[in-house]
Amino acid sequence: MTTEKLAEIAREDAVWIKAIEAGDRASLHAHFAKNGNAFHVDAHPAVYTVLAAVPGLLGENLDYDQAYHAQENIVVSFASLALFEA
Repeated sequence: MTTEKLAEIAREDAVWIKAIEAGDRASLHAHFAKNGNAFHVDAHPAVYTVLAAVPGLLGENLDYDQAYHAQENIVVSFASLALFEA
């Protein structure tokens, strides 16, 4: 795993995080649909469902980080977002 790949993953993650912050479930889904959820973001269905069930929600990114396991050459990124009514 290169630092460039980690940066690419962070950039891709920033796209869906921004969609959640905007409460934009269509953009959220479109982001994952364009590449078949290539980064295996498991939060997609749950967050999409919440945004669909409660129109007008916005989000705030509280924290984002990546955990890299060198021996296995895998990375997991994670974000903590608060959802609130606009």
